Amino acid sequence: MLPCRMIAALIPLLAATAHAGFIKSWSIGELAQAPLLAVCVVEDVAKREPVAAGAVRWSGSYRWHEATLLVQRVHSNLAHAPLPGDRIIVRYVGVGDPVGSFSGSPIWPMFQKGQRALFPLSPSKERSDRWSLVAEEGMNSTVPVIEKEWRRPDAPAKPRDFILTELINALANGSPAEQYSASSYLRENFDFPSEAQPLLDAAIGDDEERWLGAAAAIVCSLGIPRPPLAQILSGTIDNQPNRSPTMRLLAYTLQKGALREFPDRLIIKLVDDSPAHAWGSATTLVEFKDSPVLISRLRDALSRNQTGAVTIAWTLARNEQRSVLPQALPAALHLVMNPGPVNMSELQAASGLIRDFGDDAHFNALVATVRRLKAIDVEQYRKLFGSAANSENKREIELAAVLIDDTREGFPPMRYCDVAAGRLQRLSGQDFGVAQNMTRPDWDRAVSRARQWLATR
Repeated sequence: MLPCRMIAALIPLLAATAHAGFIKSWSIGELAQAPLLAVCVVEDVAKREPVAAGAVRWSGSYRWHEATLLVQRVHSNLAHAPLPGDRIIVRYVGVGDPVGSFSGSPIWPMFQKGQRALFPLSPSKERSDRWSLVAEEGMNSTVPVIEKEWRRPDAPAKPRDFILTELINALANGSPAEQYSASSYLRENFDFPSEAQPLLDAAIGDDEERWLGAAAAIVCSLGIPRPPLAQILSGTIDNQPNRSPTMRLLAYTLQKGALREFPDRLIIKLVDDSPAHAWGSATTLVEFKDSPVLISRLRDALSRNQTGAVTIAWTLARNEQRSVLPQALPAALHLVMNPGPVNMSELQAASGLIRDFGDDAHFNALVATVRRLKAIDVEQYRKLFGSAANSENKREIELAAVLIDDTREGFPPMRYCDVAAGRLQRLSGQDFGVAQNMTRPDWDRAVSRARQWLATR
């Protein structure tokens, strides 16, 4: 199902249908209170019986799940804690058969076979052969880790140290995707802890390329705006009283890994690692948008249909750097022709490039793909329309016209034709009667007026 921000883009008048409530985000300190911290690989996930009404505080359709985990590393004071190599079963609540819910609380775990994480656990109160998640729902309920263990000279004695060691190990020694996951997790805990710098020193040593990877992961996990990287690297913001621990760590990693030939080596790293953090790479590279190194590297990535390259091209094009459009538009068209495997962020970038910068042939191909998918693959149809229908570009009228006769519920409780009528009212400036709190007959009348307008324009 499309995220809530996409539905809002499709029609701002859509009333919220998601569950209301506070979304919990777990801190490292809270997870450290768990009786068992276990780094595990998910070997299997099985759906069990539905959750009985009243068993959880949220209304909705939920189901018990059981995940079989292979234990790899453990920190615990329990007398009968599992050992590396053991298999344990964790019983937890997950989504059942959701209908009409786009986002919002609760955020239940969604484990998949092959997933690796640090699981904060406690013995089950119901069955002695089961374990329970300490963080039953919410964000950051498990911690990203990597397969390889980092054996510190001083073994972490406290639970919090164990968690930080696993995160720093991932940031120092993981793949670009694993580095980014670790950095994002630490950032979502508001700021990197003070121990991060000495732990990274111990884990990386003098390996300049690994420092460069850590710097790229950290900067891509940051929000914007922020000071320019050249300013951060130079240390000119060191004396600012509100400088955060994260900014200090970013400056340190940049100095250790990116100082030589700055910014060219960092630019190459950000383009090459964009499959792991396309948005972060794109927003960072805007700072170097006129760099010949960037243009050359990005053109090559686009010609190879590298994941993330279209997102960078889309971001640069919106910031007046359009020299890569000859390579970006064919790459974007390649993605929209088969949107199923493409993540929504990358698909939005591809659709945006075609909608806003493509010629008529490019855009007509996008419309034709939406029309083709309408009949053969409703999930890809919904996804592709949602990726393209989020601007004020009047070209979107042609996309809405594909949906105007589709009475299926595409965005429950709204039908595709309802969404199309809302987009057409916004883009055309005509009043078709779309408003808040509409009944089905109200929508029918609005859709009819929109169809009549399309027929006579």
